[in-house]
Amino acid sequence: MTKEERKGKRRCERLVLVWASFALAVGLLVAAICTKQVNNMAAEQTNQGKEVINQASIDYEITEKRGRFTKQFALSDGTFLAVSYSMPVHEKKKGKWSELDTTMKKVIRKKAKTYYRTKRTDLAIHMKAQNLYKKKPQKLVSLSRDKKVLSLTLLNKKQRNVKAVVSNPKKSETTDVLNENKVRYSGILKNINLIYDIYPERITERVVVKKKAKKIPSFTFRLDVGKLKTKEKNGRLFFTTKKGKVKYKRLKTILTDAKGVSTTKAKITYNKKKLTVKPDKAWWSSKKRKFPITIRTSYVTEKHEREVQVGASYAGSSDSNFTYDTALLSKAGTCTPFIKMTYLTELSNPNVRIREANLHLKNEQTLKMGAGNTFNMSIHRVTEKWKGGTLSYQNRPKYEKEASATCLVSKRGRYTCDITELVKQWYQGVPNEGMALVADNTNGSYQARLGRNPYIALRYEIVGFDGAVRLTENQEITRDVVSDRQENYYFFDTKPGIAYDLYTTSDLDTQGTLYHENKERFGFDDNSGVGNNFAFVGSYNGRKFLKVMTKGTGTGQYKLMLKKRFEVPVVKGEQTADGYRLTWEEVKPAKEYVITVTGENGVVETTVAQGTAYEYIYTEKTRGKILAFTVTPRENESLVGEPSLRIFNTNPSSEWNYETPLKTARASASAASFNKKIYVLGGESEEKGTALKSMEVYDTKMGTWSKATDYPGNVTGICHAKMLPIGEEIYVFGGQTDTTANAVLIREVYAYSPKKDTWTKKADMPDGRTGVVAAKYKSKVYMFSKIGTTKRIDCYNLKTDTWEEPIVSADTSCIINAVTINNRIFLLQSKASDGLEEEIYVQEYLPEENDYEEPGKNCPIAGAGRYTQACVIDGTIYFASTGRTDHVIEYDVYRDEWSKTSVFHLEKEDSALQAAGDTIYNIGGLVRGFGVVDVVESFKLPELAVKKTLEAIKGESYELQLAAGNMPENAVYTVTITIDPELLAFRLPSSFVSEEEFREGKNGIQLIRYEPDKGVMVLRIDGKMETGTDTLVLQSIPVDGIGNGIAGVSMKADKED
Repeated sequence: MTKEERKGKRRCERLVLVWASFALAVGLLVAAICTKQVNNMAAEQTNQGKEVINQASIDYEITEKRGRFTKQFALSDGTFLAVSYSMPVHEKKKGKWSELDTTMKKVIRKKAKTYYRTKRTDLAIHMKAQNLYKKKPQKLVSLSRDKKVLSLTLLNKKQRNVKAVVSNPKKSETTDVLNENKVRYSGILKNINLIYDIYPERITERVVVKKKAKKIPSFTFRLDVGKLKTKEKNGRLFFTTKKGKVKYKRLKTILTDAKGVSTTKAKITYNKKKLTVKPDKAWWSSKKRKFPITIRTSYVTEKHEREVQVGASYAGSSDSNFTYDTALLSKAGTCTPFIKMTYLTELSNPNVRIREANLHLKNEQTLKMGAGNTFNMSIHRVTEKWKGGTLSYQNRPKYEKEASATCLVSKRGRYTCDITELVKQWYQGVPNEGMALVADNTNGSYQARLGRNPYIALRYEIVGFDGAVRLTENQEITRDVVSDRQENYYFFDTKPGIAYDLYTTSDLDTQGTLYHENKERFGFDDNSGVGNNFAFVGSYNGRKFLKVMTKGTGTGQYKLMLKKRFEVPVVKGEQTADGYRLTWEEVKPAKEYVITVTGENGVVETTVAQGTAYEYIYTEKTRGKILAFTVTPRENESLVGEPSLRIFNTNPSSEWNYETPLKTARASASAASFNKKIYVLGGESEEKGTALKSMEVYDTKMGTWSKATDYPGNVTGICHAKMLPIGEEIYVFGGQTDTTANAVLIREVYAYSPKKDTWTKKADMPDGRTGVVAAKYKSKVYMFSKIGTTKRIDCYNLKTDTWEEPIVSADTSCIINAVTINNRIFLLQSKASDGLEEEIYVQEYLPEENDYEEPGKNCPIAGAGRYTQACVIDGTIYFASTGRTDHVIEYDVYRDEWSKTSVFHLEKEDSALQAAGDTIYNIGGLVRGFGVVDVVESFKLPELAVKKTLEAIKGESYELQLAAGNMPENAVYTVTITIDPELLAFRLPSSFVSEEEFREGKNGIQLIRYEPDKGVMVLRIDGKMETGTDTLVLQSIPVDGIGNGIAGVSMKADKED
C-alpha cells in the first residue's frame, strides 16, 4: 500500500455517519459522461478536499443498524458514522445481517483440484488455483448456490499452465470492507492475461490483449449451467429455471482501449454451451486504437445489487451508454462523472444533524502534472432527474453553475471530498438529483481515472433538546448514570464575553458536546478535566446546550458545574490628594486587570494593571467631574472575567456614604422599609424604557443584598408603584408597566410577606394608577387622586379587602406625597404663591373629619417639584425629588421647620428613598452620562433620639422624666416628645410648674408646643441652664394610661444653629 493510500485510509476511519433508531438507506448512483465539447460551466473552488476529517475515533460498530450496503459506527465524541458502500457488505442469514468477506481462501486438494473459494459469502465462488491444460481443458471458474451452478472453461488448445495470482486486500481501518478481490492468470494465452474481479454477487471477467497482433483474436468459453435454461437477448445471456426465474446473467461485452475509448461492437455467438466473442474488425484495426485492449463482461446473480452505476459517453459516441466501464474518467470538456445519493432526503427526524458528509474517491493512476500541481474537480449539484442506464452525452442532466465543493487529486490513492453543505441542502428538502464532478478546463489534456466504487461517509448526531435541564451558574447538578453511553442534555444562559468553566467530576469517563440553539455543534471535549472527564473554558453569547455522555459500561454518578472562571472583583475606592485610588483582592487565575475609567461623555482611560491597586490621577478635564471605575480580571485577551460593579468617585462636600450596590441597576423603583431591611421593587432597567419585575432586599445590618420572589402580576414589569408596610406585610398599589408613552397603568394590588417570601392577591383598585399617593390610617389606606376626578379620596379597607365608596374631598390634584406618622396622615402639597413659582408645604389630613389642619410653613429652600419619594425618621419627613437633584429636603412635623441634608456624591433623578433606623438610603436612579445606576448612598443622622416602650394600663399614671448631662455650654436644643395617643395621654405638661410658667420658660427649659390630643410636646432647652458631668432631671411629665397595650414613647433632640 502506498503512503498516499495509507493516508487515505486514515481519513476514512475518521469519517463516520450515524442515524437514529430507524434504518439508514443511503445509496449511490454514479455515471460518467465523456464528450468532445467543452462544458462552459465554471468550477468555482469553494471547498477543498480534506486530509483530516474528524479527530474522533470509532468506539464500536452498531451491528443492529447494519444494512445491505451500510455500516454504522459509534464514535468517541458521541456522534455516529454511517458509511454507504457501492456494493453489498452484508448478507442476511436467519434474520441477522452478517458481514461479507470475498477473501479468496485456498482449499488444498490434489494438485489438479486445488482451488480458491470466497471466505464468507452466500454465493460460493471457486477459482482454479492453477490452470492445468492436458488433454482437455478444465473448469476455471464456478459460481454455485442452492445447487444452481454456473462454470466457465476456456477453450483454446494453446492455453498455458499458469498459476492463479490472488489479490486479497486486508483491513487496515475499522470501516474497511472485504468485498472486492482479484484473481489473475497472467499469460494464460500468448499476449493475453485473464483477470477475474470477485464481488459478493458478481464476477467481472477481463481479457487483456497486451499488444496488437496480426490476427484479430477471438475467445471461446464453455458455459456449464446444469439444468438451467439459456436465453440470449440484446447481447446478454440469461440462465433461468424451468419456471423462468433468472439465476445468473451474463452482461454485455465491452471493449475498451488504453485511451478509455469503449465500444460494444463485438460478435457474440452461443451454441451448445459454447460462447465465442470476436471483436469488431473495423474498431479493432483502427489506427486510433491504443493497446492494451480489455474485453470485459460480468456474470451476476439474481441477488446482485449495486448502489453505484457507471456510464460513459465518449467522443464520437455521444448517444452511447456504457453502464460498467473500467473507470470513471474525468477530463476537462470531455468526461464528466455523475454520482447520486438516494433516500437521504427521507431522513426527516428533526433531531438528526449532519455534521460532515464526504465523498470518497480512488484515483487509480498518478497524474504527472509537475510538482505542486493538482487535477481539480469541482462538485456541482445536479438539478434534473437522470438514470445511469440511459446516461449519455446527448442525455445528460443539467447542474448548477456554481460549485458546491472542490476535490484536488494528483497521485494515485484515496481522496476525500467534503460535500457537507450539499448534503445538508438535500436533508433540508432541496431535491436530491445527485452531483456532477466537473474537471477544470485549466487541466488541459489531463484526465483522472477514478475507481468505480466510490462511497459516502456521513458523520451525524442525534441532538434532542427536549427535556433538557437548566444549568444554573454555581448550582451543581448530580446525575445518576444507569446505562451504557448515557446521554443527558442541559441548557444554560451566560453573560456574553465572560469566561466560564463548565466541567464534570466523576469516577466515570464523561465527555461533553456544546451546541447552538439551532443544534449546530461548536465544541467538544473528552479528557481536559479531572480524571477522564471534560472541561470547557470559554465565553458564550446567547443560550447554549450541552450534551454529557458517559463512555464505557460503568454506572454511578457525575457532578456537573457551571461557574465564572473569575470571581468578580470587589473594588474599594478612596480619594487621594491628586486622584482616586482603587484597591481589590487578588482574583485567580487572572494574570492582569483592566481598569476602565468612564466620564459623562464616555471612556476616559483604559489601562492594564498587574497588581491589585491602581491610582487614577485627575486631569484638568476630569477634576471635579463624576467618574466611574471598573476593574476586569483576565487571563489573556480571550479569557476575560466579569467587570466589577461600577464605583464612583466621591464628592468632597458630601457627608453621604456609598453602600453595597444593588444587584440590578434600576431607576423609578419602589421601596419600603420593614424590620431594618429595605425592599426595592421593579423600576426601569438599563435597557431604556423597559421595567423589571424583580425585588431585592437590603439587610442594613449586614450590608448585603438578596433576591426576593418577583412581583407576580401579569405584566412585563412594574415601576412608579406605591409600597406600604402594613402589619406583617408590604402592600403594593398600582404603578405602570414601563417608562414609555405606551405604558399600561396597573390596577392590581398585592401584599408581600417578608417572612414567607410570598405574594397574596388583594382587591383591585377602582382604576389603574401610577405614582400613587397613599397613606395608612388605622385599618384603612387613603389614596389621593392626582389626575381624573381630583376631588375624591379612595379608601381601601384592610380588614375586608374591599374598596369603599370614594370620599368627596377638596381638590387633591396638588397633593405630591403622603406619609403616616404616629397614625397621623401628613400630605406634601403645592400651591401657587402670588403668581410666582409654586411653593410646597405639609398639611395634616384628618380622615375621621374628612378635613385638613392648618397648613405648615412654606418650604423656603425648594420650590414645587416631583418630591414623590419620602421616608420618616422620628417625626421628620425626608423628601427626594424624582427630578435631577443632589440633596434631600426634610420637614419636622412637630416643629414645622424645613431644612436639607448634605449633598449626594452623585446628582441623580428617579432614585428611590427609604429609611431604616436612623439612616436614610438613596437607591439607584439615573445619572446623566451613565444611565441607570446601581448606586446606593446612605446618610446617618446624629444619634440624638431615644425610643422606649412601656406597658400601658388603662387608669394607671406614669411620669416621663427628661434628663440632660454633659450638655455643651451655650447650646440650644429643640426636644420633641411623642407618645402613643391611642394608649397614653398627657395629664399636664409638667409636674414641676404650671403650663403658663412652662410656656414662659423657667430654669432654661420652655414649652413651645403642646398638642395633648395628638401626643406631641416640643420643648426648648438652653445650655446655659445646666453644665457639668452630672445628670439632672430637668422635667417630669405626668401621663395617664387610657388603653391597654405596649405604648411607644420617643424623644428627639435637634441642635439649633
